[in-house]
Amino acid sequence: MQIIIHSSKGIKAAEIFSKEIEIDSLDVAFKVITDIQKTYDSQKIIIHQHHLCDDFFDSSTMLAGKVLKILMDAEVQLSVIGDYSDIEDKKFLNFIKDCNNNNKNILFFDDISDALDEIF
Repeated sequence: MQIIIHSSKGIKAAEIFSKEIEIDSLDVAFKVITDIQKTYDSQKIIIHQHHLCDDFFDSSTMLAGKVLKILMDAEVQLSVIGDYSDIEDKKFLNFIKDCNNNNKNILFFDDISDALDEIF
């Protein structure tokens, strides 16, 4: 797994840069989160939309909510970078809006600079 470490003000954020990583289950999500915590000593993780399977963006699977629970339990903040304009699931779009307004464990951004501004 290729990781880029961003750091500022004593805070580290680990950005997954590998193209081959796909979070498609809770087991994979848990493994990626714990591996980054242990290896890079970071509670801030940045991933890109292509690292998440389509089910993550489908509210009927509840995968995003379950991943959110893992993040909360592990006290990790996840920033997801992507283009969400193609998502038609209104419940999921509301989830994104709610997370960005009321939750600091999972945040959705259009670009990396916005994510880094929020983290640091």
